[in-house]
Amino acid sequence: MGTVRINKFDNLKGLAILMIVFRHLRPFNVFPTLLVKFVFIVSLPLFFFVAGYFSKTTSDQPVKIFKRLLVPYLIFTILFNLSEFMMTGKFSPDLLFIQTESGLWFLLVLFFMKLGLPIAEKFRYPILSFCFAALFFGIIDVKSSFLGLTRLFGYFPVFLLGFYYETLKEKFIRALPKIYDLCDRHFRVIFALSIIAALLVISNMDYELIGFTRPYGGNILYEIIKRAAVIAVMFSMVLIISRAMTDNHTFLTKFGKNSMAVYLLHLFILVFIRDLQSYYIINDAVTMLVSLIGVFAITFVLSRDPVTKYLNMFTDFISDLILKPDV
Repeated sequence: MGTVRINKFDNLKGLAILMIVFRHLRPFNVFPTLLVKFVFIVSLPLFFFVAGYFSKTTSDQPVKIFKRLLVPYLIFTILFNLSEFMMTGKFSPDLLFIQTESGLWFLLVLFFMKLGLPIAEKFRYPILSFCFAALFFGIIDVKSSFLGLTRLFGYFPVFLLGFYYETLKEKFIRALPKIYDLCDRHFRVIFALSIIAALLVISNMDYELIGFTRPYGGNILYEIIKRAAVIAVMFSMVLIISRAMTDNHTFLTKFGKNSMAVYLLHLFILVFIRDLQSYYIINDAVTMLVSLIGVFAITFVLSRDPVTKYLNMFTDFISDLILKPDV
């Protein structure tokens, strides 16, 4: 019996992958800074939230996530560096899989999250505990590319929010049914106010803070408060966007269903078209239009079923060379 897909979550992933391709398709200087920051604080949290929602802690999970996440990470890290070498002539094999300079860090971080989920379940208050861990980790001066650790701690709370989402929702409805009904009736107002609040909070924050790619600097207490605000905004955004997202089949559904192929392969396309950007930077309006068309075109092409089919065949072939047939 095949897996039953939920359109809402495919739509959420579809929205997230569109935003991620937009993030990676520069230049950003022609788009409003606040818009780009909003994309930063919504796109990856949505991905991790959905990943957490569908995560399991069964005994066979470590092998499955090794096959579906770590093997592709290793393969495409090599291929990405080779493509960079072809375009730039630069290649450094030192710490090849340790320093996650490319967007492939997502696979490694998600692998660690799923691997650490059984440990997180042992905590009495897992989400709250790892929120504090995320705040504490900012004190440690670790390069953001080192095994993706800064992002791992930063995004792990929203991954756990996805994992416990249904349980927390049921508890909230049972404990505070009137408040839940009130929120449900006035959701549009709450949605609008949440977006406005999020924009106000992130307006004076830098990209590195929003993306958990730098340690604290200056006033530590102030930095902790800002990181706590970032986490709060992530939580509010994934919750209201999840609530607002339709469960109907839309153009986002296909994007989300095959989002892993889009994520892996768009990085290579961007390597080869990076030098073409100078040809369409005529003025801001043209650059915006061409960039947005490029985002949709790349996402549309890479989200087709045959692309995912052959990508899975390729990764499965490599996995079969490494793992026993019964895995």
